[in-house]
Amino acid sequence: MTRVSRTERIIRPFLMQRSRMIGPAFPAAPPNRSLVPLRETISIAEATAADVRRVVSLWSGLIGRFGGPFLLGDWSIADAFFTPVATRFRTYGLRLSDHGDTGAAGSYGERLLETPEFLEWEKAALEDVKARSTG
Repeated sequence: MTRVSRTERIIRPFLMQRSRMIGPAFPAAPPNRSLVPLRETISIAEATAADVRRVVSLWSGLIGRFGGPFLLGDWSIADAFFTPVATRFRTYGLRLSDHGDTGAAGSYGERLLETPEFLEWEKAALEDVKARSTG
């Protein structure tokens, strides 16, 4: 039987609820471009801006509660869950400070995109995109 930590018992229902929020997030953004670091700025609908504000609040709150540098302190499945969201913020040039961030959420998003695991994954994905476009 797998043991579940106290932190996981606390955060799992919270993340399940948030996953329903994030799944349909960014309806104004073109699909399937979250790995391409274009850093283009797009206009987003107010509903999407509200989702961004909720993510900023969530990230800032968890980092404040657990002390960072990741959402639950040490890197966890919660960070894996939100890495694609961080790629969307980067790809579409969304400045989290425009959505209520005072620094913690933006720094966290950057930190996610600087982990060796993400960089390896991104490199492989970009190589795949390049191979498909030339092949």
